[in-house]
Amino acid sequence: MRPNRAVGWEETTFSSLGTIQSGYAFKSGDYCEAGIPLVRISNLSSSGEVSLEDGTAFLPPHFAEQYRDFKVNKGDLLIALSGATTGKVATYNLDDLALLNQRVGRLRPKDERYRPFASMLLRNLSEKVLQSARGGAQPNISPSDIAKFPILMPSVKEQHRIVARIEELTARSKTAKQALQAIPPLLEKFRQSVLAAAFRGDLTANWRQHHPHIEPASEILRRIRTQQSAEPRKRKKSEVENRSSWASQPPLPNGWCWATLEECAEKAANSICAGPFGTIFKAHDFRPEGVPIIFLRHVMPFNYRPEHKPGFMDTGRWKELFQPYSVFGGELLVTKLGDPPGACAEYPIGLGPAMVTPDVIKISVHPELSASYLLGYLNSAGARKYATEESYGATRARINLALFRDQPVPVAPLAEQLVICQLVQQAVEFIREKQALIEKLDEDCKNLDQSILSKAFRGELVANGG
Repeated sequence: MRPNRAVGWEETTFSSLGTIQSGYAFKSGDYCEAGIPLVRISNLSSSGEVSLEDGTAFLPPHFAEQYRDFKVNKGDLLIALSGATTGKVATYNLDDLALLNQRVGRLRPKDERYRPFASMLLRNLSEKVLQSARGGAQPNISPSDIAKFPILMPSVKEQHRIVARIEELTARSKTAKQALQAIPPLLEKFRQSVLAAAFRGDLTANWRQHHPHIEPASEILRRIRTQQSAEPRKRKKSEVENRSSWASQPPLPNGWCWATLEECAEKAANSICAGPFGTIFKAHDFRPEGVPIIFLRHVMPFNYRPEHKPGFMDTGRWKELFQPYSVFGGELLVTKLGDPPGACAEYPIGLGPAMVTPDVIKISVHPELSASYLLGYLNSAGARKYATEESYGATRARINLALFRDQPVPVAPLAEQLVICQLVQQAVEFIREKQALIEKLDEDCKNLDQSILSKAFRGELVANGG
């Protein structure tokens, strides 16, 4: 459908303003630890700017001259040309020289006077680009397809007036978005302060005064240790050294005591384990449906997200090989790697069996202890710090599973654990409510910006000739 023509605007195609240049198909074998950053689709952030903070690939410095036609400079507008985010647009606002990867396009205006207007127009066309992309699971669009998009083109003078008006209006929503972005770090600080107080015993100090005769944690652990002592696990030298290193933990309230994470788990094989190694865990056994596979992306602090890019294992292969690496409801899931590693969520009861990958640890908590209590502690700053310090890996920290089992845990009496869980859950729910509100307000800001752009390119934002 052709756009409605505003008075004095020319009906034409996007090619009148400029072209979209595709990036180069660089080989992953050329990637290196440092050098020239390579801008890939994953670097186009939802904020509308290119981000090189996480998972960025680098190319050798001499590639700058060899592939100079694919240099990305500050101010360049880039667009995703394939995948689920086809049409996503981001500006490169960094001073560092970068190179453009395949399936990322760069706007090249015919006339530099057109650049501001063409950039904003391309942002407005983002949704149309996705709708026009071809392909099912992996949509894609070519620069020539975008060049044919019908547009309305005003004079250069009016382009500048429109751009100025858009910038004036979107500056307000930008200020609002910046204010919203400042809130999540504050919520995380609040969460960590609550968790720290909870596992020092501060939140339940008054409760303890009114309940002096409850069974202490030492009695619970004495029973657990008696059960576990029948077949003690042989420890490596590094584990023995590590265990002695945390003997001087800070004092705990009366009735509490320190235990290892392993002592808090069921006395069973694979009660604390990661998923199977790649020798048997193969992608060709994945299916559109079957037994859910729990990847890193599914585990967030206090939050299991099965809907996020789900994957499934062949049911027959799961029965044959993977039941020891499975969860059935109520177990804890911990990310084995990350920055930092150690995020913990509970696998909900009622979802049926699922299996963990080699990058996710599952913990079956001993029935005499509260899984929710351990969930809270493992998400605390102290526990995450321990997991990071006992990790290995040059580029991405990975938990040492043997040392992870020896992580110190402050164990409260069971009755007090349940009270702590209630208080922590109240804080978690409060944070979730605020996060949901922030997400809604952020989406409102985006919709407002899109509405401004739509009006602008219909010729409705500024008076003709005014």
